[in-house]
Amino acid sequence: MVDAGTDDNPIYWHHVTFTWKHAQDDKSAQIKYAFNDKYLDGTINNDSSTLSGYPRVDQTVDVDPSVFGSIKDNKLYWGFTGANGSSKGVYSKLVVFESIPALVHADAKTNITDNTLDKVITDDSTDKSIAHGDKLTINYDINYDTENSRVDWNNIAAEIDLPSNINYDSDSNGNIAAINYKNSLNGNTKTEYISGTNLTSQTLKFKLAENLGKVSNTAYTSANISINGTAENTTDHDIDVPEEPAKFSGENQISTTSTPEFTVAYQKNWLLTFKNPAPINISITMLTKI
Repeated sequence: MVDAGTDDNPIYWHHVTFTWKHAQDDKSAQIKYAFNDKYLDGTINNDSSTLSGYPRVDQTVDVDPSVFGSIKDNKLYWGFTGANGSSKGVYSKLVVFESIPALVHADAKTNITDNTLDKVITDDSTDKSIAHGDKLTINYDINYDTENSRVDWNNIAAEIDLPSNINYDSDSNGNIAAINYKNSLNGNTKTEYISGTNLTSQTLKFKLAENLGKVSNTAYTSANISINGTAENTTDHDIDVPEEPAKFSGENQISTTSTPEFTVAYQKNWLLTFKNPAPINISITMLTKI
């Protein structure tokens, strides 16, 4: 949602995630919403303090379905409404849908695997430290919801901003990323490779060759994008690397995610120096077994 105004009234986008949970087990239905849960670039906002100027708000509201009366076909219409008063200082509101309700449900998640230390870093990790020279894999997991989607997610374009302080390695064929597709309904799998020529500065752009869905027999239900690299920090101090966004845009769905924050520890080259060392006498006794 956006507050649209004149040059004297700046425009602010407010991301909203709205989730409806059906009533079941004699419990009320629920509406869950997160307001300001993402920044404009798609990175996650977990700051609920008002000091940030963009506080996140999470709420859960119980809903008694009986308030809707007799529901035809067990379906309801929902959407956004708005009204402006007579004040000239009130301007139009605009709404852009990332996900079309009841058509496609899909999500994207990210983690970083430190292959050297054998650990996985997520947003919830308490240990987010890696070392200079560690071998890393950046993983982007895209999942299509087969239960709540009605159409396929087609023509998916990826735009990934990669974290800094990592040297990204192309393989012997010049490929910088691999996409592993899987269909959880029929077990089909496929691997696609992405050329390093798609990387400009720190941004990787490409179009997925396969669609995600359940309607077409050729579609897959998930895609894992993996990018390998080596952590780099040649300074004399640790470096905190911020999260970076990734966006996956199709004809009827946009899913966003971001890498977790992490710290690259600097390379410690220790030099041991003795100052005016006293002589050390070493006595060695050799035993010989006959």
